[in-house]
Amino acid sequence: MRTSLISMLVILSACSAPEVVVKGKVFASHDSTEPLAGAKITIVDEQGGKYSDAKADSAGKFEAMAPEGEYIHAEISGGDGFETTSFTGLSGLSEVFRVEDGTLYGFSTAERDALEVLFGGCPEFGTPGGVVFGEIRVLELSQDGEHPVASGIAEVVTRNQKTTWKACYLNEAEDAWDPAASETGLGGRFAIFGIEPGTHILTVGWEFAPDLWSYSDTYVRVIEDGVAPRFPAWVEWPEF
Repeated sequence: MRTSLISMLVILSACSAPEVVVKGKVFASHDSTEPLAGAKITIVDEQGGKYSDAKADSAGKFEAMAPEGEYIHAEISGGDGFETTSFTGLSGLSEVFRVEDGTLYGFSTAERDALEVLFGGCPEFGTPGGVVFGEIRVLELSQDGEHPVASGIAEVVTRNQKTTWKACYLNEAEDAWDPAASETGLGGRFAIFGIEPGTHILTVGWEFAPDLWSYSDTYVRVIEDGVAPRFPAWVEWPEF
């Protein structure tokens, strides 16, 4: 099962916090079991300041240092043919913290190009900044090891709530951007373009019953011209 790094890897506080060893594996894509050998992993704080960096071995495995119990951001650079990606999460509360398989992955330029064609026409497409591509799935539900796709909404908001970037969605056939769509189709996919660099909040919402919604917030660090992929973008089962 692939879980969000946000649930495993906190606004950064004292620089003197104890350090932990972060161990993990980088895959070639979100739907691949092949390792991304040679990938560079840089652990940064909320302002992009570097804590440490590492290089994935031939099996995609790496070790890096991070402060204990802090929200950190892992920037993944796969080299030629790959975009720079960013993942966010809590570093854990033990001396050695292991990132679950499937949490970190590369994002190829070819995949980005294909998605940009798919979402072409979106009003923010082509504007400076970074992009979030994602697919909404329900965390608590699973069938045959797969979490169901959820149709819903997505947006990125600055932490001071002053700026919001809305998502673009596809048509019913899932083969082109639909300017009239106000939420994802059954495929759960969305794209948010032109996000200014920085650490923001990604909100995804799921209409689990008519006019009843469940929302989930996670941190997302956006890099200039980079990709913050969220496959999946988790939404939680509602609390009653």
